[in-house]
Amino acid sequence: MGVVDNGGTLVAQQPKGLIDPNTGKPIGSDDAFFGEIDNELADKGFLVTSSAHLITWARTGS
Repeated sequence: MGVVDNGGTLVAQQPKGLIDPNTGKPIGSDDAFFGEIDNELADKGFLVTSSAHLITWARTGS
């Protein structure tokens, strides 16, 4: 889970889930709603953390 160090380059693991045998893509990948979210995240990025780490980080800046 997470990223894999592949000779100095960090690479995300292959997605897991149900694959459509006709397209070879994950089921639901053509959903317009998730396409918009994907475009938004690709443009701005995102952060994944636990609430405890977020609260600790917020306390260090106050």
